[in-house]
Amino acid sequence: MLGGVGSRMGLGYPKQFSKIAGKTALEHTVSIFQNHSEIDEIIIVAERNHYRRIENIVSDAGFTKVNKIIFGGDERTDSTLSAISALQGESDETNLIIHDSVRPLLTAEIISKCIQKLKVYGAVDVVIPATDTIVHVNTATKEIIEIPERAEYYQGQTPQAFKLGVLRQAYEKLRKI
Repeated sequence: MLGGVGSRMGLGYPKQFSKIAGKTALEHTVSIFQNHSEIDEIIIVAERNHYRRIENIVSDAGFTKVNKIIFGGDERTDSTLSAISALQGESDETNLIIHDSVRPLLTAEIISKCIQKLKVYGAVDVVIPATDTIVHVNTATKEIIEIPERAEYYQGQTPQAFKLGVLRQAYEKLRKI
């Protein structure tokens, strides 16, 4: 699980600490993974200055599947790389599910479908149909180039799921760029 800093929401603190029905978004999200029978281990990737708070949340909630809280980086790619590094020694066939920990309406069914799809594909993204009109713009002139058919577009969500080996290979290629 990766956590951002909530800058787009203007909170002044990471959005995973936002309270919903008396619990943080982080607590709601981790609970879904904690209670899922196909999840063996949870690793939380966090900013250094929030480590103790997350450690306390995990302890107070009794999240027994959380066995590591590791430090992330400045960008999502850095945080994902920290997670990959924490899994050193794990098989390339290990299923890795990455969630941003701020979408607590995730269902066990979505997690199960991700795991099922990983039996066929090396990488899986959860998507929902785009509801807003998509506009393709020339970034230099800010002029509309086209308005594509909305039905052809979906919005990526979390979680994303990977065979660990596939993600390792992708990051190796990225490192060489």
